[in-house]
Amino acid sequence: MRRILLSAFMGFALTLAAFAGGTITWPSPPLAPGENKAAVGRSPISGWLDYFELNLQRARKMGTVDLIFDGDRLSITSGHYAPTGGMWSRFNRIKALDFGCSGDPTQAVLWRLQNGQLDGLHPKLVVLQVGMSNIGFNPGANTPEQIAEGIKAIVAEYQKRVPEATILLTGIMPRGEKPTDPFRAKIKAVNQIISGFGDGKKVIYLDFGDKLLEPDGTISQTVLAGFVHPQGKGHVIWADAIQSTIDKFFPPSTLPSAPIPIPVIASGTAAVPDKLIGGGTITWPAPPLPAGANSAVIPMPQMGWLPRFQKNIDDSHAMPKVDLVFDGDSITDAWRGGAGGLWNKHYAKLNAFDFGISGNSTADVVWRVQNGQVDGLHPKLVVLLIGTNNMYSCSVEEIAGGVVAGVNEYRKHVPDAAVLVLGILPRGNKANDPFRAKIKAINQIVSKCADGKKIFYVDFGDKLLDADGNYGPPMTGDFLHPSLPGYEVWIDAIQPIIDQFVPPPAAPAPAKS
Repeated sequence: MRRILLSAFMGFALTLAAFAGGTITWPSPPLAPGENKAAVGRSPISGWLDYFELNLQRARKMGTVDLIFDGDRLSITSGHYAPTGGMWSRFNRIKALDFGCSGDPTQAVLWRLQNGQLDGLHPKLVVLQVGMSNIGFNPGANTPEQIAEGIKAIVAEYQKRVPEATILLTGIMPRGEKPTDPFRAKIKAVNQIISGFGDGKKVIYLDFGDKLLEPDGTISQTVLAGFVHPQGKGHVIWADAIQSTIDKFFPPSTLPSAPIPIPVIASGTAAVPDKLIGGGTITWPAPPLPAGANSAVIPMPQMGWLPRFQKNIDDSHAMPKVDLVFDGDSITDAWRGGAGGLWNKHYAKLNAFDFGISGNSTADVVWRVQNGQVDGLHPKLVVLLIGTNNMYSCSVEEIAGGVVAGVNEYRKHVPDAAVLVLGILPRGNKANDPFRAKIKAINQIVSKCADGKKIFYVDFGDKLLDADGNYGPPMTGDFLHPSLPGYEVWIDAIQPIIDQFVPPPAAPAPAKS
């Protein structure tokens, strides 16, 4: 098993008050028979490493891989594993494999390439779509020049490791609903630079972003959900754009008539493979980047959540006291983003802290609490909203068990606090969206954990819907994350419990005349 220690040029600053830190081993140990994967504490990076190992196993079991897709969560085949419906059927007669990992920035793709992804493989064509995850509002977001440098480094790494392959480099897709969205200008700047990487021979550059836009330049949710993630329609546009290149390398007349199945291999959380291709340990926190260094070109696993986890611990312990805790995924995380004004108005005065981290699942929350998140704190109330990121990979019973596991971990680590667990919010625009029934079933199970003393349950999801049961504007823009009016509904729904455990500070007595 390979041991991998992050170098001094990876990761994030080790603060003076570092409460966490340690090593993470991958693949994850196997689950015990009947054990619920959604309720077992798992570090946010573990799933990423396990998925990487899984892809290594798939590639080696296939033996020959002629076509590779690589990049971030926008990878064209990301939907073929999920109900959103990808375009894999276009390419499933080719010995093809998708190495794209959800949320990967350029540095994570580089790390994968340098840690065995291509060992023993000899692809004819690589379709590369990467860079979107380096663009964002977070302080670590890269400049267009830095992102382009990261993409160039990936191209160079592919050329070094599989020199016989041709690379089809696609421009970063548009992001943001309107043409005036600041993301558009940044993406355009990156694409202008990387277009120069193409030589028409071993590197072919293709930008089909305009085909994803409406005539007025806006983005439709039916093409890019959340104005960023391809839906079925977006995948079709993407597949159409690259089809001629695919056909050039893999003429349809030469392909078998039947699809070539992707090998089914149990992930590390289900069963450790007989022979590990990768495997090792990741140590964190790591030293800070040198001044002026471009993080986009420094190979690094997808460590984004661990620095945030560390910072949350440091920041919360720097407060005089924490009386009110919020925890969850991106929906909770947004209290310090778009809903920051509401947070400052309603909760900042209550000594509140938001531990929510975008993309987290129930297992991630359990791991964070088990690994020191609230140790030494003494909150009076914990507000927990989690589970929507388990929807694709877990059953109703597993997700409900994962939510309850999060409640139990909080009760164990801060026994004096009450826990207010919230029903998972609606997903999907229409009332008949298949997620709705699943969410309803999960919430029915979770509601039973409330005892009215130390554990409370509130479900305000119906208040986000219109009379027909639709979830859309003004409550949400992407049929998942609430807009500001949705957060106002949230505030009203939980206020009685907040007042019970964390009442507002008493107004100062008027000065004597």
